[in-house]
Amino acid sequence: MANAVLVVDMLRGFLEEGYPLYIGEKSRQIIPNIQRLLEQPAQPPIIAA
Repeated sequence: MANAVLVVDMLRGFLEEGYPLYIGEKSRQIIPNIQRLLEQPAQPPIIAA
């Protein structure tokens, strides 16, 4: 069985103040980690949706 990393729902509506689904400032703390993950060679594959 193969492994994969899924990045789901990285949307402004959740992560930026002023949008109806905004979930708070702490939610933005994950952004640098997601960016680093997406910049690495993918082993296992990374699928961003």
